[in-house]
Amino acid sequence: MNVPNIGHKTRVKVCGLTRASDVHAACDAGVDYVGFMLTSVSKRHIGIERARFLADALPLAVTPVLVVVNPDDVDVTAIHDYFTATELDYIIQFHGRETPARCAEVAQRLRRTYWRAIAVDPSETADQTQALINYMHPFPGAQAMLLDSAIVSSAASAAMQFGGTGHAFDWNLVNWSHLQQSAQSRLVLSGGLSAANVAAGIAQARPWAVDVSSGVEQRAAHGGQLHGIKDPELIAKFVAAVRAQDTLGSAQTSHLSHEQPNRKHFSLPAT
Repeated sequence: MNVPNIGHKTRVKVCGLTRASDVHAACDAGVDYVGFMLTSVSKRHIGIERARFLADALPLAVTPVLVVVNPDDVDVTAIHDYFTATELDYIIQFHGRETPARCAEVAQRLRRTYWRAIAVDPSETADQTQALINYMHPFPGAQAMLLDSAIVSSAASAAMQFGGTGHAFDWNLVNWSHLQQSAQSRLVLSGGLSAANVAAGIAQARPWAVDVSSGVEQRAAHGGQLHGIKDPELIAKFVAAVRAQDTLGSAQTSHLSHEQPNRKHFSLPAT
């Protein structure tokens, strides 16, 4: 279900950055957020010192997002010492099994806003809109809720990968209008996005933001496997596709408004 949204600018986050050149490429393309993986479960993992070094080079218009998975108190202290103590602006993204209480506790300690990721199983066939709403409800302090695709890491394991899988979940499983109007926070669409499909995702979900990682990465010379290195051209194409869809969506909505002047439109919170 398409959800009209007048004059909406879809925010763009490129996640899993590990090199200064990739950070520069993302900023040059006009992204709003860059994500650094502070978790060893990701092949895009970087240390807290490296994340701080890369964040220091960001322009004011680009906000770093520190992605964590089940951080312990030692991890939180490191983030505080390297980021909060210097008043550097940033956002915490919880991408593990953190409870609402733990998210609130860490965010309060760090004095920063946070995003909460939801791992959506792409193999699920039942309508899961209500389940997503129920999951969101205990996180009233989250600035945004990120819907990411998760897959079982192996046939012999029930463990789910925490993002960066390159797989999309079935967007048709979600009643986006119901989800957006019931959610307490902004929605971020993630999981398997690329320049080829992000316009379709925006048209269907009308998210507040989109998040891409593997969809803007180079592939290794042997075997065609993704290896965490970003491609500046793919980043630029991704951002261009987002902006083009925003323009198209605004034009279509404006046309509908003129044809149906009494029609009411639902809009995400203004920023």
